[in-house]
Amino acid sequence: MIERLKRKYQEYFTSYFSSGKRSSEDLYDILFKVDFNVDNCKGKIVSDTSFTYFHWKIAELMKEVQRFNIKRFHPEEIKILSLNIFPLGNTALHFAYQNLNIVRRFYKVIENEVKKQKEAAASNEDESRLLTFEIPFILNFDGKSPLHLCMEGENYKSADIILQKLCNDPIDSHARAINDLIPEFIANGLTCIGPYLDSRL
Repeated sequence: MIERLKRKYQEYFTSYFSSGKRSSEDLYDILFKVDFNVDNCKGKIVSDTSFTYFHWKIAELMKEVQRFNIKRFHPEEIKILSLNIFPLGNTALHFAYQNLNIVRRFYKVIENEVKKQKEAAASNEDESRLLTFEIPFILNFDGKSPLHLCMEGENYKSADIILQKLCNDPIDSHARAINDLIPEFIANGLTCIGPYLDSRL
């Protein structure tokens, strides 16, 4: 499942930024595909989507439940949740940005899980699992990233945490999604803007 979701993320990212696709029709064609032609239309319908209903419900709980307990879910499920792209191009961070504690815990759970898996892979000499895990950071159908939503809602502490985490990601994973926000980060005195800009040098 993780590999399929990563592939969907790459397809969305490429279509949005390289091919310039912006209409919901074009973007939904990438996120949701149904193949009716298995076994000459006699087999099961194959659905290839960028999210699961289960993870969509978790994302909605992150938005709606103030004291959402992320520990109720297995860390691997939270890791998978981070790769889902939901309807309208939203990710888990688009849902969670308003709640500072959830944003903190979300990153912490994923970082701990990835660290554990890397340690296990290293001891088993499994190089395929030593690769860096990257949380998709994209613009939704309205052209807004989680950081855009943070700045619009004056959730500067959540913005700081997200920006701090982006310091460790490759620049092309998110730079085109937030380059218009850099002046706003500076004007509003985000504490992580200095370290973030230094990390891009």
